[in-house]
Amino acid sequence: MPRGIRSEGANRNRSEGRAVAREKKLKTTPAVYAQINPADNYSVLNAKAPPDCAIKQPCEVRDGPFGKAIVIHSAPPEIAHLSPYLQKGHLSILISGASGSGKSTLLCEIIPNISLLSQIIVCSGCPGNTVYDSIEAYCAQNDIEYHFYSDVTEAIAGIEQCVEHKQPGTYGLIIFDDFNSSNKSNNELCNVMMNDTSRKLRNYGMHNIFISQSSTLFQTIQRANSNMRITFRMNDKYAIDSIADDMVALGIFNNTAAFRELFKYLMKEEHSFLMVPTKASKDHKLWFYSPSAHKFTEISQRFNIMDRNQDDDDQ
Repeated sequence: MPRGIRSEGANRNRSEGRAVAREKKLKTTPAVYAQINPADNYSVLNAKAPPDCAIKQPCEVRDGPFGKAIVIHSAPPEIAHLSPYLQKGHLSILISGASGSGKSTLLCEIIPNISLLSQIIVCSGCPGNTVYDSIEAYCAQNDIEYHFYSDVTEAIAGIEQCVEHKQPGTYGLIIFDDFNSSNKSNNELCNVMMNDTSRKLRNYGMHNIFISQSSTLFQTIQRANSNMRITFRMNDKYAIDSIADDMVALGIFNNTAAFRELFKYLMKEEHSFLMVPTKASKDHKLWFYSPSAHKFTEISQRFNIMDRNQDDDDQ
């Protein structure tokens, strides 16, 4: 028989094999009754979802463009945090800045303002950092589980356990502090884990904070899924350009020159930072924090220098 041509019997056997496989799958796959339950196993993080993650709603059908459509019920109200500067609901925060710019201090100021925390997981290559000792002491005083991991494989196993055993109605916080930089020998697995955390664990009641000395180390998925970016002073031109490009892509700034003009203010005052909610919204509010004044200053979405720069260009 010519190569590449199957006999009628071979084709029949393949068809019968597919039919048996489909029947077996139908027998082993549980029925779903208007209940969306997160998968028990998923790529890198194989934690079993706690019971409170299941979304149970009555099934409703409405008219749709194709005839019928399933009614999508709105999600439960997003929780409000203890600070008006933190967005409601799930938090995914990117913090970047040079060494000593104030990133760790800010982390300790954010944590006490997150509502309903029952777990804090720190992934870092610096186990002796006194900042983590302070966070651990805070957890002990407030009945919050504390876990620290410096190895990526141990971090994966630990996060899986925390997701599976998280108390119903509470939230966890996963902090990655320059974690991919400290796991260069296992960098690919580390990035996959961090991307999975950013992309999937928001559905499991887990907040995340990514901290890096350079914004260029944030993966595309982490940037796409973040809802807040906090930027301290830095001298890395490529990192600054990366942030500027992201701000323009999000529609927060008209051009990169506008962001660089604002960034100059960060360089003038030590430990100052720019906080930008990146969640798609018409109400983007940019906040500039001045440590000398001990206050936030709101900057309008259409920062004045944009119009000024455009006027100058027109002239």
